[in-house]
Amino acid sequence: MTLLWVDGFESYGTSIGSAPAPANVLARKYATVISESSFDVETGRNGIGRCMQVAIANGRFHTPAFGTDRTIIVGFAFKYQAPGQTAFLSNLFTSGAWGMTLWFDGYGRFKILNNSSNELPGGSVDSNLKPNRWYWIEWKVYVDNSAGTVDVRIGNKNVLALSGIDTQFTGSNYYN
Repeated sequence: MTLLWVDGFESYGTSIGSAPAPANVLARKYATVISESSFDVETGRNGIGRCMQVAIANGRFHTPAFGTDRTIIVGFAFKYQAPGQTAFLSNLFTSGAWGMTLWFDGYGRFKILNNSSNELPGGSVDSNLKPNRWYWIEWKVYVDNSAGTVDVRIGNKNVLALSGIDTQFTGSNYYN
């Protein structure tokens, strides 16, 4: 397995609570950036480093396409500030076509959604996440029409494992 992308957000400005600086700095690294002016640079986990706060609905950034591996693992740190703050935490795409999503309902429940926003069978779990705490989240997807798998980990604990399911919601058997 090869590490394809890493970003700690340390290079996007030093003014806590302000937009990433200089202007359009995210667009220099990410393939697509929506609503960059609505992102805030904040203090990272453990009070050091930086993180990016997405301050509006539909704000997002996309990494460049990585290739055609059928297995993809995405990991990130996550913190929400108050109950009720929903989030599309991670979306998987194939050549611009939305494939599937790891979604957080704002009350501690994660859901795996297909590209029609329908939950996969068995694809939800109560996580007991608390507001204003950092969590390390990983999700791993093997793309297949009938033998697909999805695994979600919080910290080092497996919280959701699906197998023998359809995880291919586009014409391609990979997400990039």
